[in-house]
Amino acid sequence: ANGHPWTRVRFPQPALDLVWHRDDSLKAEWFFLNTLAGGVRIPFALQGMERLFDDTWQ
Repeated sequence: ANGHPWTRVRFPQPALDLVWHRDDSLKAEWFFLNTLAGGVRIPFALQGMERLFDDTWQ
C-alpha cells in the first residue's frame, strides 16, 4: 500500500517486554509469569532483596 515491496520482518535478537502487574504477580513464595505458552510458576526467594520490599525503598 505504500509503494514498497513486501519484506520479511527480522528480529536480530530475542526481546522481552513485560508490563508491570499485567504479565506477572508475586504471591507468598511464588512468582507467576505469563508467557506465550501459558503461565509459569517460579519459586521466589527474598534473600538479598529485603530492602526493596519493606515499603521504604523508592
